[in-house]
Amino acid sequence: MTTLRMRLAMRHEGLWWNAYLARTETMNGAIHLGSIRMTLVQDEAVKAAFMESMKLAMTVAAKAASGLDMAWPDPPRPAPESERGGNA
Repeated sequence: MTTLRMRLAMRHEGLWWNAYLARTETMNGAIHLGSIRMTLVQDEAVKAAFMESMKLAMTVAAKAASGLDMAWPDPPRPAPESERGGNA
């Protein structure tokens, strides 16, 4: 079966931790999925649950729209050095 090769890109931007659906090689054209306050993701369980909910939402949406499954890298990989900008 064909799979979509995308990634969940997490970015600390101000007071928020933002989730984006991005191509594997670039942030160009990335789609903002959701946000959560940085103070909340200091708890590892909340952080993991937020990331999983973003992946699940995109998996369901992709399947409904295209019939394709999402392929998520396991384990998650750090962002490329060129994309690391700290607290935007």
